[in-house]
Amino acid sequence: MNFSDYLKTCREQSRLTQEQLVEALYLFDDIMFRGLDTTTVSKWERMVTQPKVPKQVRILQYFQGRQKGKAFPCLDNCSIEENESALCKRGIENLIIGKRKELVLNFPSEMMTVDNLTLTHLRNKEQQRQNALLEVANDMRNSYHPAFTHMQDMPIRSWALYPGNLFLISQYKNVVTGILFVLRLKKEIQKKILHFEMQPNALALKDFASFDEPGNHLILNFFALNPKSAVLLSIRYYAHLIANQDNIESIGAAVAKEDAKRILENMNLSLIDRYTKEDTEVTSYREVLPNVIASENVVRMLFRKEACPEE
Repeated sequence: MNFSDYLKTCREQSRLTQEQLVEALYLFDDIMFRGLDTTTVSKWERMVTQPKVPKQVRILQYFQGRQKGKAFPCLDNCSIEENESALCKRGIENLIIGKRKELVLNFPSEMMTVDNLTLTHLRNKEQQRQNALLEVANDMRNSYHPAFTHMQDMPIRSWALYPGNLFLISQYKNVVTGILFVLRLKKEIQKKILHFEMQPNALALKDFASFDEPGNHLILNFFALNPKSAVLLSIRYYAHLIANQDNIESIGAAVAKEDAKRILENMNLSLIDRYTKEDTEVTSYREVLPNVIASENVVRMLFRKEACPEE
């Protein structure tokens, strides 16, 4: 995906001429778009030149405002697979991983590529395989580091199989190399957890959002044995967010480790609350999906595919 095609698609879907877009952007942000003219917009659309990333973010925010409820307007009909192919793997790596070694380890991976790792959802496996994968995933996660939110005494299997929840497992030759576990909750339940008024192990099935109401994500667990597994899991999650933007309202998590905090901040989540228990400070973060997507880090990942190094 490149910004030029995206801009032209959004402008045409909005039934705006280039002249009308210039005027609309100036009224939207007169400082950012002072001096903008149709010649410049034409060059942007023909990929002769490109606006700087902050301007791309503001243009995305402008179209978000025109299409209320759309986190990534004009491309809401793309499949998860199409979204995955459009994302820059190196951009994801910089966004999620950086120098973090607590949630993303650095087990030898020279023989691996993102393409020969496999990614599956737990619900797509038969029961015997589900049980085996859950046991391995829990053992692996607990052996190296506590989870985002402690998973002890939780009915993980029933939650993972509940429609709308994500329990993604990356594997290399049937060896588990990473997990991402995300719950889709009702808004008031997500907020109770993020304000430490409710513990995740108190969740019941009635607390999960149905498909006819907006879902609010709670990232319950993320861990990878190497950066390539982390990239694979993260690409699928962002592709899922974009493909399901009509029924995802926000993303949140409660974390204790600095690595996890940096990841959430890079994802453009805002600090919500803090809670200290037994000398451990847990910090919660939350942000609505449009603000998660309309950030410089994510825009670089979405619109810089053509500039990505060989992956």
